[in-house]
Amino acid sequence: MVLVFIVLASLASLKFGLIFKILRPVLGFFVGLSVGAYLISLVSYDAVRLGSLVFGIIGAIATMTVSGFLEKI
Repeated sequence: MVLVFIVLASLASLKFGLIFKILRPVLGFFVGLSVGAYLISLVSYDAVRLGSLVFGIIGAIATMTVSGFLEKI
């Protein structure tokens, strides 16, 4: 009976080891994917903020230029 338990425990351990060997790269892939998606969302959010700031400055300069040009006419 003890021998059967040892054999079953070793098979379960081997099976768990194989499952862990297969799942470790998959879990690593999904963790990397989620971290990459988080970093991309941070970068894109900063790019949107920076883009709106740059286009706001360009719009203000264009408005001042047009109003200065209209005053000369």
